[in-house]
Amino acid sequence: KLLDMFLSEELVMPRSRCLHSDCPSIFGTSIDELMRHHPNLKTSCMNALILAVRKLVSIGQALVTAEEEEEASLVKGAIAGSTGTTELEDRRTYFIQYVCNISQLIEQVVSRAEHASLFLADDGAQYLLEIFPMLIPTGSQFLALCGCLSNPSVNSLGHFPATNAITMTIKTLGQFEILAQW
Repeated sequence: KLLDMFLSEELVMPRSRCLHSDCPSIFGTSIDELMRHHPNLKTSCMNALILAVRKLVSIGQALVTAEEEEEASLVKGAIAGSTGTTELEDRRTYFIQYVCNISQLIEQVVSRAEHASLFLADDGAQYLLEIFPMLIPTGSQFLALCGCLSNPSVNSLGHFPATNAITMTIKTLGQFEILAQW
């Protein structure tokens, strides 16, 4: 439950800045320390991390589905002049921040080979890789991006902070030979 705060819209911008900056990394370092000094908690901590990543994947899948449904409705002309996109734009903005939060947190934990192997054994890297396509806008959001709109959810093709955070986490995992065994 504690990791759910990194997936809470109340704690991400524009509603709050409390998780902005280094907070997820600091929290991840604390989890790493907890796992190192209390080995009996490794499994519980890793299960919580994997659960958070799985929740993140579910949030992303629900968002992509909602965006596709709205796009289909717009194409059919069913929603003329609707303002429903604002809610989806907010959800996309939150999702991008959730990805940054969870990736920064996990990067700190998997910086140790013993923790990285646990993360990989639980398919953690696979879940992270599932998130990548969800970060790239589609449909009208992609067209808005091409049109250079400045909405935070569509202002860069790869949502660089989020994709960079996942990439750094995967690179951290990649520094260990265990990735080749995965």
